[in-house]
Amino acid sequence: KPIITKKAVKRFDVNKELVKKIIEEAKKDNRAVLLSYETSKIFESYGIKAPKSRLVQTARDAAEIAKELGFPLVAKIVSPQIIHKWDVGGVILNIKTSEEAKNAFISIMTNAERLGPRDARLIGVELQEMITKENKQKTNELIIGMNRDPQWGPMLMIGSGGIYANYVKDVAFDLAYHFDREDARKLLNQTKISKILEGVRGEPESDIEGVLDILQRLSQLVNDFSDIVELDINPCLVFEKKEGYSAVDIKITIKM
Repeated sequence: KPIITKKAVKRFDVNKELVKKIIEEAKKDNRAVLLSYETSKIFESYGIKAPKSRLVQTARDAAEIAKELGFPLVAKIVSPQIIHKWDVGGVILNIKTSEEAKNAFISIMTNAERLGPRDARLIGVELQEMITKENKQKTNELIIGMNRDPQWGPMLMIGSGGIYANYVKDVAFDLAYHFDREDARKLLNQTKISKILEGVRGEPESDIEGVLDILQRLSQLVNDFSDIVELDINPCLVFEKKEGYSAVDIKITIKM
């Protein structure tokens, strides 16, 4: 174990009981990878901004809940056995009305039954707020994550995200122990994209404070729950200063 100098770190007001319940239920279900609507609940419990999301299990519920969430929406199949949702017709984008949400539910469930694995357990459909970059003057894509090293413990990671993340390889790492705002700033500064977030060629500054906030909240989450062995957000969309961010695609793996 590394030698860690203890220091006072800000603690956020969170809902640990809900996160504990989600992890326990996943273990009972023998699932190492949490479902997307579960990851959304965990992030909401820790004040981490992600697209609004709800699980629906009937076409009628889809129509009603779509109104509550607002439009446009994305609909995605929820099944532990279906990893590649697009391959089975399990994703429908740009839903703009309650009727479209209802029809999307029916189409996705039908497609999953017809094209998915025979043993697939269809839990329902996730309706999710559709975040678009088009209506933002400036949007940057980050990759943010955590891997729990057997020797060193939870290692936070941040860098340039999106579909080119594996090719750009602009990432930095730091231990998540006693991780404060200063540590978050130092970690971000190790990346090339940090300069872009500050604003280049006349572009406005991005919401850097939001990025520092999410790193601190993730640090608290992974220290509170040692069962979380891997966490990945790609992309995390970062908007202009004071306009926030959105953790669009989240994957959480737990220890079985």
